[in-house]
Amino acid sequence: MATTAPNTTLTSDLLLLLWDDESGRPLAVSTKLEAVVAGAAVLDLLDSGALEIENPTAKPKKQTLARVPGAALPSPEFEEIAEYAHGRTIKKAVGGAAGVNATRTRSKDLRRALLDKFVESGLLQFEDSRALGIFPWPRYRATYQGGYEDALRERLRGSLIEHRTPTLHEAGLLALLGTAKVTHKLFPHDDKKLVKRRAKEAIKDEALAGTPQLVLGAVQSAIAAAAAAASS
Repeated sequence: MATTAPNTTLTSDLLLLLWDDESGRPLAVSTKLEAVVAGAAVLDLLDSGALEIENPTAKPKKQTLARVPGAALPSPEFEEIAEYAHGRTIKKAVGGAAGVNATRTRSKDLRRALLDKFVESGLLQFEDSRALGIFPWPRYRATYQGGYEDALRERLRGSLIEHRTPTLHEAGLLALLGTAKVTHKLFPHDDKKLVKRRAKEAIKDEALAGTPQLVLGAVQSAIAAAAAAASS
């Protein structure tokens, strides 16, 4: 039984939490799922130094991302999003990676690659199922973790319910989960209204001031744009 996640990043932890252990399907609807994964990937790339803000003195919404030559990626699977983000504003990088006004959904490619890594490491088990016997409906079920994911979830619960100060990594996870509106699903035995309220507060956590807040704003814009496109 695996107790640690391979190459732990914000994106990989987010995916572990977003995938329901019982059904093997994501807790978030597809538009929110792709947007938060894209946002997490950009944050990971900035944190690793693979991306940087090219013009930090510009107004926040005008700041563009740049691929840093020779800088290591969080893992090879992040390469396409790193290249796509180069020369784009944070909003366009996150939205485009999530499939908004783009021909490809790079966040989907990334999450599939990372989920496959979880299967290889023993954290998840892949099931090639089909909806109505026709449409691909892949499931990634827990292998009964008992270790890494449970410990991560308990730390997040401590911040939400018990007022423990989260690390920057945990604050980012809570903000992304809150943006996807799935936090209450992760803690079904706690007061739903309380968890939802704390999740909203997490999105505005002062620890995430600056660039992380710009990324979260871009995630929200991508969700809104995808929802508008779906209803048009």
